[in-house]
Amino acid sequence: MIDDRAVRANIGRAQQREEDQHRKQIVVITLNRPRRLNLLGSQMRRELDEVLQLAARDHEVRVAIGTGAGRAFCVGTDIKEWATCTPPIRLLQEMT
Repeated sequence: MIDDRAVRANIGRAQQREEDQHRKQIVVITLNRPRRLNLLGSQMRRELDEVLQLAARDHEVRVAIGTGAGRAFCVGTDIKEWATCTPPIRLLQEMT
């Protein structure tokens, strides 16, 4: 007679291996600037771009899920940084 506990244990290990494989196929990216409602500043945009490029090169990754820490996913770009940047219109004028 087959020991029912052994069968359940083997099934459990097979399910665990399958779950581990699925975890390797999923990248969860969390924007972690909750005090500023996850505003996308230049540093966060660079880091997000880097993570997405790494995920794109990893042939095991099938899904990328974006989430935000705190009460908001992302309220947009950080316009306070714009004060220290050259406005796009000025850049265009300088190029012509």
